[in-house]
Amino acid sequence: MASSYTDSLGLEKQGSGENANTWGQRLNSNVIDLVDEAVAGYATVALTSGTQTDLTISDGASSTGRHATLEFTGNVAATVTVTIPTEQKTYAVINSVTNGGNVLVVNTGSSVGAGKIIPAGHTALLASNGSQVKTIGGEFEPGTRMAFAQAAAPTGWTVETCATYDNAALRIITASTSGTGGGTAGSNNFNSAFSTAIDVVVSGIAVSVTGDTGSTTLTISQIPAHTHTVSTNLVVGQTDTSRTTSPPTVDGGALTATQPTFATGETGGGAGHHHSLNSHHHVVSAAGSFNLNPKYVNFIVCTKD
Repeated sequence: MASSYTDSLGLEKQGSGENANTWGQRLNSNVIDLVDEAVAGYATVALTSGTQTDLTISDGASSTGRHATLEFTGNVAATVTVTIPTEQKTYAVINSVTNGGNVLVVNTGSSVGAGKIIPAGHTALLASNGSQVKTIGGEFEPGTRMAFAQAAAPTGWTVETCATYDNAALRIITASTSGTGGGTAGSNNFNSAFSTAIDVVVSGIAVSVTGDTGSTTLTISQIPAHTHTVSTNLVVGQTDTSRTTSPPTVDGGALTATQPTFATGETGGGAGHHHSLNSHHHVVSAAGSFNLNPKYVNFIVCTKD
């Protein structure tokens, strides 16, 4: 029975009783070495602008297309295509070309849309199902927009320079109720709205208050200290009862009469009282200005290439 080869990696499967005395060598070179190449092999592939490069996997022999990691080099200014075998396989890809060229990795015979573009300076982990190449991990789709707190766009992104994003505030919405993500509104620039003084004038506003205060019982200590003055006539001296003249006299003379005063002791009322506030109002007028001048961090909006 003749040897056969595995579908994806082209490893030799020796037939029963075949390769007497040489089967060990074939096992080492056509299987074990090739498994090592597929699991840990690192190949550098030089690309040329305008020229497609085709990678293949040969049965039982070392092949560039079998390597686990592919690093693309060369002076490439535009997108160049690299085809990979129509097999199920994963690749770690590094685009190290100079002059900013992108690399399109696509299965042999498949459409461009079934492949993946790796921008210059980028890396990617790719998985092929034989007809389509997919990205494994957190790769952003082309056209994705994001905000970055840095001066320039990251590699593989292009900064937006249109007036829509310049000096604008950021609003987070629930798209189903407040509009569409990426939409814009308003006309005042951020600095114009927040960094200049805002004048506020309030005039002629009547404020009415109704009701009454709560009942309060004042204690004696809460009432101002006070007394009450009492006046009366008081005759001082011995009364001559034998006289009938008026006014009476003392020993034949007039009695001495005085009009003293005296005060009551200090005290307070102690009864509860309240004040009515019905139909009580004030007219309020005020004027002033304030400056919000918020602290902020500048972000740029970039689109994934």
